[in-house]
Amino acid sequence: MAENKNESNVNSGGRMTFFQSGFGVLVGLFSGVLTAFSNLCIVVAEDGGASQFQVAFLNAAVGLIIFAFVMCVKRVAFIPEKWKDRGFVTLNGVLHAVSGLGLLYALPRAPVGNVVTIVIGSMPIVTALFACVCLKERPRWFVGVGILIDVTGIILVSKPEFIFGRETGTSVTSQEGIAYFLAFLAAVGLSTTYICGRIVGPTVNPLATTFFVDVFISIVNAIFMIFSRTSEWNLSGVVWVALAGVIVTGNLGEWARYRSLQIEGAPTVVLLGNIQLVFVYILQITILHESSDLLDIIGAALVLLAATIVAIGSWRVNAKRQTDEENIQLLTSK
Repeated sequence: MAENKNESNVNSGGRMTFFQSGFGVLVGLFSGVLTAFSNLCIVVAEDGGASQFQVAFLNAAVGLIIFAFVMCVKRVAFIPEKWKDRGFVTLNGVLHAVSGLGLLYALPRAPVGNVVTIVIGSMPIVTALFACVCLKERPRWFVGVGILIDVTGIILVSKPEFIFGRETGTSVTSQEGIAYFLAFLAAVGLSTTYICGRIVGPTVNPLATTFFVDVFISIVNAIFMIFSRTSEWNLSGVVWVALAGVIVTGNLGEWARYRSLQIEGAPTVVLLGNIQLVFVYILQITILHESSDLLDIIGAALVLLAATIVAIGSWRVNAKRQTDEENIQLLTSK
């Protein structure tokens, strides 16, 4: 009877370990899906007359109020205790605000799927490099494979002229070229925010990290709104619906990203977020009615394949680690 009870506990614990080991992976994937819908709403809002500064300011200002309320209810500290954490949380907010400006400028000026592919395809490479140098995190083999596949996907989507040439009809316009360049710079800045989030780790609540991000985004974009004289809020109903979508999906996506960073390595979280690409292309074709050629689709599929490989690999590694820890606890308790 006792043996059956122990066996039942072991099986229950195994199932719990399986789901616990995948929590960081699932949250990372969830962040990517939310980001895809946020990017779509940004394009709709800007095409309807809202400036990139208005979109970013409203998203951050409302998110600021929401996160402040939740933090008060949960009694989460607004300012980290350690000066090191304060510095990295502040740097994270500034980089996120500046990178967001570049991304918001690029999204309406080139096919949204291509811009997103360049950003999320470049970030794993930059993040893995920064994580190796700054955090001493050596990427696992499946992360390396994912990065290589990502690079191939980026090349197929961005179609650089030194590879494809002009005669193929796949060369980009000058406006698209600027958008792609800004997208890459945004990827570098956002990659650095992953490192900052990884450094503070579990010592800072993800709500506090997201709160600081919204603070700096609100300040930076309010300044640009004043100087660019884009503070007119007489917008259509469709634009306001799109802005509401940006607020909901954008802020939830940010929280999910920092929550995943508390569990998974920075390059892994970046690659998991690449799941957004398949949703971006689906939304681009069905809602925005923007066409995509075969190379775009193949590139997106490769990026999705990289995210799948990393998700499965991370899940298996985490499950094995938690199982080993539980076995050690059982042995020491006897």
